[in-house]
Amino acid sequence: MLHTLLMLLIAVCGSLMGAKLKLPAGVLLGAIISTVAFQLIWGGDSAPSFVKIISQGLVGTHIGTLLSREDFTRLKNLWLPAIVLLLTLLTFNLSTAWVLSLITEMSIVTAICAFAPCSIADMALLCQELGGNTGAVVAVQSLRLIVILSLTPLLAARVIPRKESEHASVKMKKSFVWNRYAFTTLGIGLSVSVLGYVLHIPAGCLSLPIIVVGGWQLLWGKGNFAASLRKPAQCLSGMLVGSYIVLEQLKLLAQSLLPVLLVLLGFVGLNYLLAKAFYCQGMEFATALFSTAPGGMSDMGLLATEFGGDLVTVAFFQQIRYVGVVVLYPPIIHLLAALSK
Repeated sequence: MLHTLLMLLIAVCGSLMGAKLKLPAGVLLGAIISTVAFQLIWGGDSAPSFVKIISQGLVGTHIGTLLSREDFTRLKNLWLPAIVLLLTLLTFNLSTAWVLSLITEMSIVTAICAFAPCSIADMALLCQELGGNTGAVVAVQSLRLIVILSLTPLLAARVIPRKESEHASVKMKKSFVWNRYAFTTLGIGLSVSVLGYVLHIPAGCLSLPIIVVGGWQLLWGKGNFAASLRKPAQCLSGMLVGSYIVLEQLKLLAQSLLPVLLVLLGFVGLNYLLAKAFYCQGMEFATALFSTAPGGMSDMGLLATEFGGDLVTVAFFQQIRYVGVVVLYPPIIHLLAALSK
């Protein structure tokens, strides 16, 4: 309990410092950096489950309140770009995993699971099932999240057009405020987030609030999310991601750290190229950048709100990527594991 309270205090201080220094997405980035430093110095377990439930519940609730009937018509035209994104990430993941299996001690199974753009838990379980190095997968996946969430806002601050950033500021000023509907919406969102966790639904802490709050918003139009909750959500999310890294995991990567970092930087470069391609097809750059980033839906959603991206579109792309990886990767990795024997 003491460890969790200290970690939370450090994350809050890091968030305040990041905001004070006016870092891009400073609340999220400051929490990640401070929590990583705390974990490397202090050690201990990652953040408890309630941090994930609250942070993802808040993001899912926010996304749900933004849904409208017009979104479903608009999203029909995004299936093809979403599939292109999924196949591009799959190709990059498989090719870099094959190279890493040749130049490092990682097996092809470990390398694929380690760099797959999916959740840490899903890839660790799949790797364990196939006899790979689960510790290395957890270490690389944790490092992947930290690299993506640290570099993407820095990249966004440099490449997103000024008019989109100004548009973001206007939207923030018009954000929802606290009223009785905001309390009701928050209660519904967090309740179903707990339900998603208890029922072990994949990404349930995030997806159930989107579905339930979104349905409530579409049927009755009473959904309301207080803008003041965005910063606590960013702080908790940063604390959650930063807590994944511990010194023992980094020691597992000692001999492979350079090629691992190069591949992760390759993901960032690919993210920029895909965003540029989508931007050329008419999508706002902020939306394109966070839609194609191989981070989590909740984290990319939080960053999108900071830079003026379309949160609903970002959530759509991130969910398609997650479902695609969960469905496609197990048979592909099983096949490659069998061929490598």
